[in-house]
Parts: sequence; C-alpha cells; structure tokens
Amino acid sequence: MLLAIATFFVTCKPEPEPEPEPAPTYNLTFWTNEDFGGVIVVNLYNNGGYDKEGFISKVYSSTPDCGDNGCATFKDLKPGKYYYSAICGYYEWEGEVNVTEACELVKLNESNAIEKARVSFWTDEEDILQVVEVNLW
Repeated sequence: MLLAIATFFVTCKPEPEPEPEPAPTYNLTFWTNEDFGGVIVVNLYNNGGYDKEGFISKVYSSTPDCGDNGCATFKDLKPGKYYYSAICGYYEWEGEVNVTEACELVKLNESNAIEKARVSFWTDEEDILQVVEVNLW
C-alpha cells in the first residue's frame, strides 16, 4: 500500500509551464525599378513611436528579396500599420502599409509618386527670386 501512494505522488507532479513563444517580428523592404537620379530617402513611422529612416540606392530590374543591398529595409517590426514618406529630387511618395508577413515589399516608382516641379521667376519691382512649388498629378 505504501508503494502505491509513493507512485501516485511521483506521477502526479505538475509539469512545468512551457516557455512562451517570442512575439513574431517582420521585415519591410522598400525598393524601386526606376532611376530617379539619386538616393531615395524613406521614413517609416507608426503611432507607437517607431520612427526610422532608410535609403534606396539601387535600381532593380525585378523584385528583390527582402533585405537585399540597396533597398531600404526596416527589420524586427511588430505586426501592424506603418506610415511611410519618401523623397528623391522632385518625386515624393507617402502611404501606409499593414505589416502582416515575415517579408513585406513596397515598390516605389514614378506611377505611384507625387511629382513636384519648381518654377522660378523674377518680379519686376524688387528683383527678388521667388520659388513656387507646384504639385503635378
């Protein structure tokens, strides 16, 4: 009888709690297939205080892999909505992306850019150079 009770206590020992899985993180890569004559500066932010800057310095003829050289890659992101703005010369981009995959890719090109032009002119009265920004859609 004593042997049965001892066996019962050994087998009823609670199992340890499993270690919690680490929260998943994701990568977001911005790239381009067009040459805008310089480096594209990309700013990424969200309402939770995330605010980073990246640079696109290479033109790809086909879709790159997440994190390839010359792309603006933001690593270890938490899932959720992020906002971006980017600029290169007279081209600007802005928008939002919902990060839900291990690797999200966003292509910046002329068709999804806000193209800006600068117009300069002289006034007759004061010989002051004026710069006016015009948005083209």
